[in-house]
Amino acid sequence: MKGNTLKIIIVILVIALIIGVCFLVPQIISNKDVETSQKDVENTQKEESNVEKDEQETEEKYGYVDKETMEVLFREFNVEIEENSGLGTIFDEEYTVKEGKYWYKITDGIYLVVNPVENNNSKQDVVASMSIYVEKDYKDDPQALAYTRLLIVANNEDIKYEEAQNLIDESLNLASKNLASNNGKGISVRYLEEDGNIEYQITRHYK
Repeated sequence: MKGNTLKIIIVILVIALIIGVCFLVPQIISNKDVETSQKDVENTQKEESNVEKDEQETEEKYGYVDKETMEVLFREFNVEIEENSGLGTIFDEEYTVKEGKYWYKITDGIYLVVNPVENNNSKQDVVASMSIYVEKDYKDDPQALAYTRLLIVANNEDIKYEEAQNLIDESLNLASKNLASNNGKGISVRYLEEDGNIEYQITRHYK
């Protein structure tokens, strides 16, 4: 009898242990899942906070401008040319498309290059950047710098011509570091050179 009683007790204990394990394991797993989920939420919130912080710091450092279309900026550029220089205006109907960018011939060896945020072959394309591109045989042409100054001002009327020239000068100094000049008014200017051809790239910063 004692042997049978002991066996029964052992069986009961084993069953109780199995039931306990079956109950506790899902609970442990569930708790870990909850902890993991909470950590994921916290990480996501931190990432979102960091993105917002980076965007705020970028805006504070570079400033920003309103989104504008090719049509609007083209018109602003021609207005600047007409009112503040003796240079020729540009025809917006005559262009070619290379690698998603619009190329307009200004004069021999000098081009306006418009890079849209997204190319839809439309004057309503939002502009990401605009450049004055100069072929190597014409890089000493004073018209190139004159058009660049006008283009900078056309991209932000709050920038004066002296500021535009300062941005150009600074971009030349920063070119070896592949950096752009900026004065906190939403426009960056980068000087690029390849195979003797040069480019003054004006990038627009949006929110």
